[in-house]
Amino acid sequence: YRAAAVETPLLAAPAWGSGALVETEHARRCLRLLSLSLELRRPVLLSGPPGAGKSTLLSALALAAGQHDKMVTVHLDEQVDSRSLLGAYVCGSTPGEFVWQPGVVAQAAVHGRWLLLEDVDRAPLEVMSALAPLLERGVLFVPGRGTSHSAAQGFRLFGTVTTTVGTGG
Repeated sequence: YRAAAVETPLLAAPAWGSGALVETEHARRCLRLLSLSLELRRPVLLSGPPGAGKSTLLSALALAAGQHDKMVTVHLDEQVDSRSLLGAYVCGSTPGEFVWQPGVVAQAAVHGRWLLLEDVDRAPLEVMSALAPLLERGVLFVPGRGTSHSAAQGFRLFGTVTTTVGTGG
């Protein structure tokens, strides 16, 4: 794979010193490929068995890119709904008043943060449908408000899928 041989400026100072990631040829190759994906500005999905280091690898990448403190991590499961991710009207300080509270995905997209969605395979179809425009076009549609927002410069979307032995990813 030719792209794997390309050095990127991001990896000039990788985060090996953080102690979370052991420097191996495989880890270097994965970081190189992930850093290339950043340049393409496309969503990235990592899959692997539990404990394989998917989140650790993304954390090391964020640290090397200076985004670690700005990265938002959301653990998805069957209980999550699109309102908690995109936003909803909540009770205001005055009785009968409702104010808009943007969700975690909306805030990350609008403010150009890195967003890690853990276990995307566990999210309900309704959540994945709500995220589809963001994945495909970099646009977040907020149904509760009838608005859409283009993801800000710097926004990056990562996801993880946990596989079991023998499923092949």
